[in-house]
Amino acid sequence: MEKHRKKISSYQYNDRYEETQKIGGATARFYPRKPSRHLIQFLLENKAEKGLSVIFGAGEGRSIQPLIDDGWNVVALDNAEAAIQRAKLDYKKNERVKYLKFDLRQDIESIIVPNSVDLVVIIQILHMFIQPDDRDMLLKNAYKILRPGGYCFLENNGDFHASETVYLNLDNQQCEQRTIETENGLKIIKTPRFPTVMLNKVDSETEFNKAGFEIEKISDGAFNHPDTVRKQIWSILKKPT
Repeated sequence: MEKHRKKISSYQYNDRYEETQKIGGATARFYPRKPSRHLIQFLLENKAEKGLSVIFGAGEGRSIQPLIDDGWNVVALDNAEAAIQRAKLDYKKNERVKYLKFDLRQDIESIIVPNSVDLVVIIQILHMFIQPDDRDMLLKNAYKILRPGGYCFLENNGDFHASETVYLNLDNQQCEQRTIETENGLKIIKTPRFPTVMLNKVDSETEFNKAGFEIEKISDGAFNHPDTVRKQIWSILKKPT
């Protein structure tokens, strides 16, 4: 039992994608291909000039297609090599998409010029940065690379109406059932859960403002995976001109 516990607690973000591809083949996906409906809504309503967009935590690339369709060039960042390789299967021949392996806890200035990006997209990763200093770095990285007047679209697990922020320090001990897309159809697997933080509206606003952003919109929503529906907060942030 102790040996199993040690193995589970060492489970890493990249392992999630490697296991999915081992079970389901090179084209298997852990997350559904369908992009965030809130991101699509933002792109439809935002009339800003299309230019360079950067996705923080691009994963298997489910946010790439709506950006391409809307006229954006895309730089996709992730620290999971297996996720990047999966995304490349769909977009490796598209000259408007570039992939970079990068840990968002580091200073982004080493790979992207400050004040050069028109849109930063951050979906399904902020809640995995359970340390406040790590979230602060992520948001400051987004702020740093955005041009004045640029936008940040952000969607993360969180409880909009909660009275306080809740930290779920699972230490990878809890597993959950997930349905993955494989080369031969859907398949159910068991996968460890990662520690997460469920920010509420007040603390979200505080952290966004601390990073320097103006908040144009902040609202509640839900993340719909085939196996789970989780509360979310989605936000439209702007770097002041």
